[in-house]
Amino acid sequence: MSLAVLALAWRGGGRGPLWTPAVLRAVSALMAVPGLFAGDTPGGVKALIVGGLVLTAVMLALIAPGLRRGGERHLCHASRA
Repeated sequence: MSLAVLALAWRGGGRGPLWTPAVLRAVSALMAVPGLFAGDTPGGVKALIVGGLVLTAVMLALIAPGLRRGGERHLCHASRA
């Protein structure tokens, strides 16, 4: 679902489609956090949770400029305007 919404945003859908995956990923990451503190969670699962949290943080950092600037595409399509 996140990839489909990001594809819509990439095609020029504005800021609305960028908020959806940002919220979905943030909520998903927050739901995984209790697994880090549960005593019976295996180490491998904790590593996957941390990896997911890191990837979510990277994804949010990458789309944050689009959220602040009205969803403009600055990197790849700036010279094609």
